Amino acid sequence: MSNSSDIAELITVDGQSTVTEASFNFINSIVGAGIIGLPFAVREAGLFLGIIMIIATGYLTDYSVRMLVDTAIKVKCNNYEDLCKVTLHSYDSLCLSDSK
Repeated sequence: MSNSSDIAELITVDGQSTVTEASFNFINSIVGAGIIGLPFAVREAGLFLGIIMIIATGYLTDYSVRMLVDTAIKVKCNNYEDLCKVTLHSYDSLCLSDSK
């Protein structure tokens, strides 16, 4: 078998992972790489500054999501793509071209 057929065979085989492997994959997809790298970031920044940065990042994330929701309500958009089209006008194709 050639290398490309080996890859195709691996892709087409379904249901071969163990419960542990599937669980780790599921957890990783939910948690994401950011939380996995968090201990390293805190170690590099120091405990005090690391905690301050985590709190600041949480606040900024909450604030930006609230701004998105408030704007979506004001312009009566039901999804992120429509919100981008309404608010960014001519820049929407540039911003959304890689998101599909």
